[in-house]
Amino acid sequence: PEQDGAAIAEYAIARNMRSALLLEKNNAWGARLANAFITEFESRGGRVVDSQRFQPQQEDHSAEIKNLLQINNSDLRHQRLQDQLGANLEFSVRRRNDVDFIFLAGTTRDARRILPLVKFYRAHDLPVLATSSVYNGKFNKLTDEDLKGLQFTDLPWLLNKEVAAQERKKTRIKAAEEAAEAAALAQAQGLPAPQPETTEADPQGEGDMQPGFIGLPYTSATLNRLYALGYTAYASIPQLSYLQSDDWYHFDTKTMSINMDEYRNLKHSVAWGKYMADGIKL
Repeated sequence: PEQDGAAIAEYAIARNMRSALLLEKNNAWGARLANAFITEFESRGGRVVDSQRFQPQQEDHSAEIKNLLQINNSDLRHQRLQDQLGANLEFSVRRRNDVDFIFLAGTTRDARRILPLVKFYRAHDLPVLATSSVYNGKFNKLTDEDLKGLQFTDLPWLLNKEVAAQERKKTRIKAAEEAAEAAALAQAQGLPAPQPETTEADPQGEGDMQPGFIGLPYTSATLNRLYALGYTAYASIPQLSYLQSDDWYHFDTKTMSINMDEYRNLKHSVAWGKYMADGIKL
């Protein structure tokens, strides 16, 4: 998680987002991720304005979100004014406005509970950044509706494959709709229905199964990340001497780009995805 935390900090600073709220899962993994983010973020001139921890099995995160966004302060101001004036006042909740984004150190399950609350408490316009732990490798329009707007890091290989799969699906849907319209028109004119078009690269009209298509080896994102790790480790062996002798040297594999830092740790490139209403966008 250390590289992921540092990647979040680097991304934020590059976009001039220098003040953060931190929402951290209260376990060892969450602590490592949060500490890595804080260290890198502050070293680049950023500031963590406030933070809240939540329990791993927690269902309701309302209290943490209200504290983080200072909704309780807004409630108190409202109550104080009503007491002073002796009248019921119309009230609209106000969140704090001194931060640029929220970093969520949590999982997909956590994000599905937290994002709706963030939006409910008037922070729908505040960017929420997270790691690949909030993405299971496949977009589901029904279950991922509440994650719309969430930005996250992952391996370029995984995100590129998913986005490409989404585009193929959209193309197939559009082609099916056009074929249905053409068939209806032909029927109305008393003509035979046109046959679907195919290409030499896709002689059976099979889409994803056409020759040359290289899909992800597993249906699980976790297994695919392990596959990428193993593949990259193997591919790195003949490159180690070059990595150690040249600070600027890097090499590309089919899963990611690799370089070595000053402590001789291998570091990999990341890509950024964003949950949208109709899929993941790069």
